Amino acid sequence: MTVSQSALAKVHDLYVMQIELWKHLREGNFQKADQRKETQRCLKQFSRLLDQVDWHYMGGEDVLAELKTMRGEVSAQLRNIRRRKTKKK
Repeated sequence: MTVSQSALAKVHDLYVMQIELWKHLREGNFQKADQRKETQRCLKQFSRLLDQVDWHYMGGEDVLAELKTMRGEVSAQLRNIRRRKTKKK
Protein backbone atom coordinates (compact mmCIF):
# COMPACT_ATOMS: atom_id res chain seq x y z
CA MET A 1 0.00 0.00 0.00
CA THR A 2 1.38 3.38 -0.95
CA VAL A 3 1.59 6.33 1.42
CA SER A 4 -1.30 8.11 -0.27
CA GLN A 5 -3.46 4.96 -0.22
CA SER A 6 -2.76 4.54 3.48
CA ALA A 7 -3.59 8.19 4.16
CA LEU A 8 -6.82 7.93 2.19
CA ALA A 9 -7.76 4.73 4.04
CA LYS A 10 -7.36 6.53 7.37
CA VAL A 11 -9.53 9.41 6.15
CA HIS A 12 -12.16 6.94 4.96
CA ASP A 13 -12.14 5.17 8.33
CA LEU A 14 -12.42 8.53 10.09
CA TYR A 15 -15.50 9.47 8.07
CA VAL A 16 -17.08 6.07 8.80
CA MET A 17 -16.51 6.68 12.53
CA GLN A 18 -17.98 10.17 12.17
CA ILE A 19 -21.17 8.64 10.81
CA GLU A 20 -21.24 6.21 13.72
CA LEU A 21 -20.90 9.08 16.19
CA TRP A 22 -23.72 10.96 14.46
CA LYS A 23 -25.92 7.87 14.84
CA HIS A 24 -25.15 7.74 18.55
CA LEU A 25 -25.88 11.45 18.95
CA ARG A 26 -29.09 11.25 16.96
CA GLU A 27 -30.34 8.37 19.09
CA GLY A 28 -29.23 10.28 22.18
CA ASN A 29 -29.97 7.35 24.45
CA PHE A 30 -26.95 7.68 26.73
CA GLN A 31 -28.83 6.65 29.87
CA LYS A 32 -28.20 2.99 29.10
CA ALA A 33 -24.73 1.91 30.20
CA ASP A 34 -24.11 -0.30 27.17
CA GLN A 35 -25.07 2.50 24.76
CA ARG A 36 -22.82 4.95 26.61
CA LYS A 37 -19.90 2.50 26.53
CA GLU A 38 -20.40 1.93 22.81
CA THR A 39 -20.39 5.69 22.21
CA GLN A 40 -17.22 6.07 24.29
CA ARG A 41 -15.54 3.27 22.33
CA CYS A 42 -16.55 4.91 19.07
CA LEU A 43 -15.28 8.30 20.31
CA LYS A 44 -11.90 6.80 21.29
CA GLN A 45 -11.49 5.22 17.88
CA PHE A 46 -12.58 8.47 16.19
CA SER A 47 -10.07 10.45 18.29
CA ARG A 48 -7.26 8.06 17.48
CA LEU A 49 -7.94 8.33 13.76
CA LEU A 50 -8.36 12.10 13.99
CA ASP A 51 -4.87 12.38 15.46
CA GLN A 52 -3.40 10.22 12.68
CA VAL A 53 -4.99 11.66 9.53
CA ASP A 54 -3.32 14.08 7.18
CA TRP A 55 -5.62 17.03 6.52
CA HIS A 56 -4.26 17.31 2.97
CA TYR A 57 -6.22 14.18 2.10
CA MET A 58 -9.49 15.24 3.69
CA GLY A 59 -10.35 18.60 2.19
CA GLY A 60 -8.34 21.03 4.24
CA GLU A 61 -7.59 22.30 7.70
CA ASP A 62 -11.13 23.62 8.17
CA VAL A 63 -12.50 20.08 7.83
CA LEU A 64 -10.03 18.85 10.42
CA ALA A 65 -10.94 21.71 12.77
CA GLU A 66 -14.65 20.91 12.40
CA LEU A 67 -14.08 17.25 13.22
CA LYS A 68 -12.05 18.22 16.29
CA THR A 69 -14.95 20.42 17.38
CA MET A 70 -17.31 17.49 16.95
CA ARG A 71 -15.01 15.33 19.08
CA GLY A 72 -15.13 17.93 21.86
CA GLU A 73 -18.91 18.22 21.70
CA VAL A 74 -19.46 14.47 21.94
CA SER A 75 -16.96 14.21 24.77
CA ALA A 76 -18.66 17.05 26.65
CA GLN A 77 -22.05 15.45 26.18
CA LEU A 78 -20.81 12.17 27.66
CA ARG A 79 -19.20 13.98 30.60
CA ASN A 80 -22.44 15.85 31.32
CA ILE A 81 -24.39 12.59 31.42
CA ARG A 82 -21.93 11.12 33.93
CA ARG A 83 -22.16 14.24 36.10
CA ARG A 84 -25.96 14.17 36.11
CA LYS A 85 -25.95 10.50 37.11
CA THR A 86 -23.50 11.24 39.95
CA LYS A 87 -25.64 14.11 41.27
CA LYS A 88 -28.77 11.93 41.34
CA LYS A 89 -27.19 9.29 43.59
